[in-house]
Amino acid sequence: MRRTPKPAGHAAANVIWRFYMDHNRRWRWQCLLTDHTVTAESQSGYKDYEECLADAQSKGYMFQPSQVKRGRELSD
Repeated sequence: MRRTPKPAGHAAANVIWRFYMDHNRRWRWQCLLTDHTVTAESQSGYKDYEECLADAQSKGYMFQPSQVKRGRELSD
């Protein structure tokens, strides 16, 4: 069963977008909740990562860079 992801901006921090190559070496994506429940996935595989990314973007994917984690400063 394929479901449509929640619209962009709806608790974006609560979803994980997974990009992977399937057994046929085609790019696919999935949208998962933090409990790993799949809420949506690509309908087909893509030869090029950029095509897969464009499809995910049309379904609400927005690149979110990792937040910088501040650690202890190293002293010399």
